Amino acid sequence: MRFFFCFFWVVAFLLHAQESKVFVYGDFGYPESLDPVTATKASESRIGQLIFDSLIVQNSQGDFVFSLAQDVDISPDGLSYTFVLKKNLKWADNTPLTSKDVEFTLSLMLNPRSDNYDATLLEYIEDVVCLSPGMITLVLAKPFYSPMSLFTFKILPKHKFTNHFIKRTDFFAKSPMGCGPFQYSTHKDNTLVFTVNPAFSHRRMPFLSEVHARIYNQKKEAAKDLLEKKISLVCEIPPSMISNFEANSEEFVLRRYQSRTIHLIAFNHRKENAWYELFQDRRIRKALLHAIEREKILNQIFGASNSKNQKRQAHALISGPFPINSWAYNDKILPLETNIPYARQIIKEALEEKKYFWEKKEWRNKEGKPISISLKYPSGDEEIEQACKSIADSFQKLGIDLVLEPKDEKKLSQEVFLDQNFDLVYTKYIFGNTIDIYPFFDASRTGKGQSNFSGYIDPKLMELFYQLRSSLNPWLLRTISHKIHTIVHEENVHLFLWQLDIYAAYQKSLKNFQLHPYLLFHFPENWKIFLD
Repeated sequence: MRFFFCFFWVVAFLLHAQESKVFVYGDFGYPESLDPVTATKASESRIGQLIFDSLIVQNSQGDFVFSLAQDVDISPDGLSYTFVLKKNLKWADNTPLTSKDVEFTLSLMLNPRSDNYDATLLEYIEDVVCLSPGMITLVLAKPFYSPMSLFTFKILPKHKFTNHFIKRTDFFAKSPMGCGPFQYSTHKDNTLVFTVNPAFSHRRMPFLSEVHARIYNQKKEAAKDLLEKKISLVCEIPPSMISNFEANSEEFVLRRYQSRTIHLIAFNHRKENAWYELFQDRRIRKALLHAIEREKILNQIFGASNSKNQKRQAHALISGPFPINSWAYNDKILPLETNIPYARQIIKEALEEKKYFWEKKEWRNKEGKPISISLKYPSGDEEIEQACKSIADSFQKLGIDLVLEPKDEKKLSQEVFLDQNFDLVYTKYIFGNTIDIYPFFDASRTGKGQSNFSGYIDPKLMELFYQLRSSLNPWLLRTISHKIHTIVHEENVHLFLWQLDIYAAYQKSLKNFQLHPYLLFHFPENWKIFLD
């Protein structure tokens, strides 16, 4: 009788703990490119973690560990890195993965004809030598302070390409093939489906059979679906709903991860812009920043405190162009405080010099036209929309009309980054493996679709960036970065606003979920889902 009871209990437990083979997660920003070279959105980068792999990767502690490579030999001068690949690596179509694929991937990434080519690698990679199918040497042109971070790029299959460059519109970018644990299968409406890669063997075969990426327009919609257990994970919980998951800790896990993302309002510094004369006056730029009630926005809109009124760790104002948790951030420089009277004083001084006059609670030019500046921002994010409305109210107190123009992601990218048709834009700068803001200020990359979309050029900054990228001394790197921070802060080149916590939430039935330091997804072959 006792044996029968124990047997019944074990069977009941196993039935209760059945595994689901399909994992559905909610993300934002519909992926236009599924290949890692041309990926620019967070949703695209996360998909890259499913489909592709790298020589080395960062684990959840941020340490570099081998993935496709099994060993590396480093020359005494720190400039030559010889990687030994693991045995029997395969692409999803069973074609062998060799050093030629690594070499070819670099040729794509370093080609300026490729969309989103890697300017950092182009500067540092001097030579690539395939010693054998399983061994490759990468030679640096000069030392780099974090050399291993240069080798975390995803590898692409050479045999699937006919060109040595890649565009977001290419067939491969829409229907890629990789060597990662999952492969793109199909899409329907707002959901992309990924199935197990049968050739994946260099770590372990996935427990799941399918991963579904459900793309939402509104973050609140995704969070509500998670609370109702229609999906298993949401990549970014809106601040206003974090408390819902904090209050349901028995059913959900709430995890903060470092996005390395700063938020700012960028000026269009080009002469062609109608407000070029005003934007070139740093007094006006400073007045605009002083007018924004940043602390109020951070607390009331972005929820800088949790349900227990505890300060969220990384929710903070910033005073410059680096993440606050990085060695490059100069914490001796404090963010400008809100000071409407002072902002009115300095903007009055600047505008009167330019023959503007005050009438009917607004500033007008000599023809009598009021200052009416547009601010473009991404639609679909309720908190950002509320923040922009608050900023418009603040500018109104200075006598400046801020016209809000919400744009969907595709249209915003077209108008701002390609057409360069904007006055101000609320945007984010996402840092990768390295704390490198140089592309944002690079004087050689001001063309359409390039990284310095604002067109700002400062020879002093360019000289400092040259020094920064030529040094290995950690103290000198820190000192130079702090100088860059100081100049950007004093000049108010752009309105650097804040860095926000990013929280992911998932059902407790999801097991073995490790967070990547900033991409969120990590080792998806280990994920399991146990049904209630």
